[in-house]
Amino acid sequence: MRKAIQFKLLSCVLATGLLMTSHSAWAQSPQTTVLQLNQQAMDAYGNLRISQAIEFLQEAEKICKQSGISGSALARTYVNLGIVEAAGNQNNAAAMTYFKQGICLDPSVALDPLSSTPELETLFKMAHSQVRAPGACDSVVSTGASADPGQPPVDGYSTSVAPVQNELLRHQPVVQQKRLVPIPIFVEINPNVQVAKVVLFYRTLGERIFQQLSMERHGRGYAATIGCDVLQTFDPRAIEYYIAVFDPSGELLGTAGTEAQPNKVTIVKTLTVQPPALPDGAPPAKCEEECPPWNPDCNEDCGQLGDLCEEDSECCGDMSCDGGVCSSESGRGSVDTLVRFAVNAGTGAGLVTSGTANSSETGQVSPGALEYGTAFAWAKFHARFHVFFNLTSDFLLGANYRMDMPLDSGFEGGVAHAGTVNLGYRVVGDNSSVFELFTVLGLGAGQLTHRIPYEDCLPYEVDPGHPLAGTGASVSCNAEALEQNEDGDYVWNRVDDVQEEAFFRKAGLFVVEAGLESYVWFGEHFGLNVGVLADMLVGDNFALNFDLQLGLATRF
Repeated sequence: MRKAIQFKLLSCVLATGLLMTSHSAWAQSPQTTVLQLNQQAMDAYGNLRISQAIEFLQEAEKICKQSGISGSALARTYVNLGIVEAAGNQNNAAAMTYFKQGICLDPSVALDPLSSTPELETLFKMAHSQVRAPGACDSVVSTGASADPGQPPVDGYSTSVAPVQNELLRHQPVVQQKRLVPIPIFVEINPNVQVAKVVLFYRTLGERIFQQLSMERHGRGYAATIGCDVLQTFDPRAIEYYIAVFDPSGELLGTAGTEAQPNKVTIVKTLTVQPPALPDGAPPAKCEEECPPWNPDCNEDCGQLGDLCEEDSECCGDMSCDGGVCSSESGRGSVDTLVRFAVNAGTGAGLVTSGTANSSETGQVSPGALEYGTAFAWAKFHARFHVFFNLTSDFLLGANYRMDMPLDSGFEGGVAHAGTVNLGYRVVGDNSSVFELFTVLGLGAGQLTHRIPYEDCLPYEVDPGHPLAGTGASVSCNAEALEQNEDGDYVWNRVDDVQEEAFFRKAGLFVVEAGLESYVWFGEHFGLNVGVLADMLVGDNFALNFDLQLGLATRF
């Protein structure tokens, strides 16, 4: 009996020891604790508990320094401290200090898009500019946080991220990738664990929903690549991801990263780490970029909008290096335009409502009024002249004049004129030296003409001896085309001696105009104007007209 009790006590001690050992093996790492404190701090900041947010972040900083953690975890802590100090305490000086510390530790660190504001972005850009001077980061790097073991700083910056390693998996997070280059992800799984599938969950920065990508066997682990389809379509600033491992029953065995704390791949112009690649493989090649016509530089090896830079020459086309990033706000190729003027020719068609026209309007030979139905009618040709003045960088105010050119030998209705005052809003270009696109909306007055076709009979001169002479009944139509009906009247049968005619119907008095105006520039001051415009005319007659125009443009 006594031996049995001793055996049971020994078993309990051994079980407790094993449990403690297992708990220690699976204990939460200091880096995970730091990330969780950052999440709690930003939640508190979002709920306006500023003091509590700072306490969480200061505790995270303390753990980093005690555990020798630097790189992205400590950098994220400093950037979040900068956000809270600037936006919560209105202390820009303290925020600038924290931002510079974060950037020096990890130059790829970025503001949280959910917490960012234009003021914070400006402050963050200034911090980026200030730490680029030689030796600017020396005092920050020597503040007590040491680099991760085995990962020396690159160009004075610590860019290392500790690998995820436990009894289930081993994964080295990808922290940077160049723009439009596929992102290879690799994870090694314990061969003694029965695994059914490994899934990569990823999303572009700012998205809320993770996409799924099944990871395939690759050597001693599993691999997947975030490919060109994602990068070309969204052109993201960063990618967030985590890896999930499932057993044959569908139960989750473990993850590298989580939905709440995913790994982050920052998209950069120049890598400060080794290019990511799968084991025993070369780094992937850059995707082919589909260049829009207004940006022929997009496939060149130059900085795109938002890329980091030091000089204007590093930025593509009409952009300049402003505050350490490529910007279009004061680009080298931009033109300081105050006025633009264009002369166009074009054609169009409009929806014309039904009506009646008499012979004086149409020039009919056959007697009686002409009735026509609702249909689309050709507006033939027109000329347009417009001028726009810059109100701001995005809004224009101008005037447009339209004049009909029927180009028809039988036209006797007089040329129609219309004028509008237009407001334009810039969609693409920002005074670009290549391409600009505006939406326009205008109000005015005038008329447009539409060509209404109809059939008429051929005229003839009645012989004095003809039975119809002097009756005045149908002397305007060729006698051979007249047939006598059951009542004894002579009528036009609309089969013989038919001639095709048309008259031009005027519509409008008040004009509402909307459409798109584009400019393709061949130099600073000369180019082409292409426009697609819709005009609604109300008054004497209604018409909804659509015009396509092309012409020469100038600006100064």
